[in-house]
Amino acid sequence: MRIHFGIKHGRDIIWPERCLWCGGPFEKRQKYKKKSLYDFEYRIIWFNILSRVQTIYYPLCRKHNIMAHLLRPSRLLWVSIILFIILLDIHVPWLYLVLLLPIAGYFYYQKHGLIIHTVGENYLELSLPDGKYAEEFGILNSCDTIKGHLLAQD
Repeated sequence: MRIHFGIKHGRDIIWPERCLWCGGPFEKRQKYKKKSLYDFEYRIIWFNILSRVQTIYYPLCRKHNIMAHLLRPSRLLWVSIILFIILLDIHVPWLYLVLLLPIAGYFYYQKHGLIIHTVGENYLELSLPDGKYAEEFGILNSCDTIKGHLLAQD
């Protein structure tokens, strides 16, 4: 289960001083960048795609910094496409189990990692795994108002 937070734009995000994934001491801050499409204008000759971009740096220990890089959903998609193309002509059944690695990594990331869902006009919606880390994050960022399914800042 995940807890969803609504963070207003222009406010700094305060992170607890430990790893997001395991709660141990952190060494680096991982960069997470999200781009949300909010308008698509189609003309006869051209089209415009309007989007908002948000970058967040969150704390991770050395081990989980590497795992977060490798298990990022966009990277897992590319790995599964490349593995599928390579294994398409090989008919050894156990090699197809390699295709399950990206799927297992995706579910692991969904359970443990930070996910930015939307970058809105006035707020950013992100979710953290349920637990003490999420509770401390909510207290540090004064997310105490419930708006829909979000714990939002005042």
